[in-house]
Amino acid sequence: MARFQHDHVPGSLTLVLNASEGLLQLILADEATMLCRQEWDAPTRSTEILAPALRQMLSGLGLAPAHVGRIACVRGPGSFTGIRLILATAAALRRTTGARTAGLDYLEALARGAGRLSLPPQAGQAVWVLTHARRDLVHARRFVWQAGGRPAASGPAELLPPAEAAARIAQDGSAGLPPVVLGSALERNGETLRQVCPDARFAPDGLRHPDCRDLLSLAQEAGYADVDIEPLYVRPCDAVDNLPHLAARQSIAPEDAEAALERMLHAAPASTI
Repeated sequence: MARFQHDHVPGSLTLVLNASEGLLQLILADEATMLCRQEWDAPTRSTEILAPALRQMLSGLGLAPAHVGRIACVRGPGSFTGIRLILATAAALRRTTGARTAGLDYLEALARGAGRLSLPPQAGQAVWVLTHARRDLVHARRFVWQAGGRPAASGPAELLPPAEAAARIAQDGSAGLPPVVLGSALERNGETLRQVCPDARFAPDGLRHPDCRDLLSLAQEAGYADVDIEPLYVRPCDAVDNLPHLAARQSIAPEDAEAALERMLHAAPASTI
């Protein structure tokens, strides 16, 4: 078999990883040039797909992990399993290749997709990103569209009931323009949002996932360092919420379980790798 010829030197490429909402996205790029991208719509199989997909992506281009010098990983908010998978993979690659890492904001990546609408937002127009968090809750973040064609966050990501998010959007007439609304939360809460916010502009199909080009543009602008990336969790995981019940099933006092969890969360890693 002929070997793929390339002129990439070790440490010259950027790898972008995202699994915040079911869709597993992998991008390999040389600066702004996308060399390869893969998208896997397999929400329950990302753990078994990611490593083989990475190996195939690199070997198919005649590359090795050492060619990756920067790893941009989407840190949330989103699926706990997906975020942990991406950040753990990035941490392992950082230790074995010496690549530097950077964390990307999932809601910002989605907000950039508003610029790909047939009628993009105007400067000063509000863009709301709403993604599914759990039943009766959404991740919400407000952005303001800039003259340069990019969104700027006007506040942090919040965890809101859909009705509260809808009320805020309904009152948002930034620059006298109707707010643009997008994200996976439209699938479950679209009817409520449209009733409360009749003047808002809703993106077709909610723009459920970020475009790979927007993920890459974020990765190009990110700051990289030789550190592991901390996840962005806006809500506690179900296991933490259910800890008293789970502890009782193991005949453990709830306060002892909570103390043990607190110790583990703040303990230094035992590995020296």
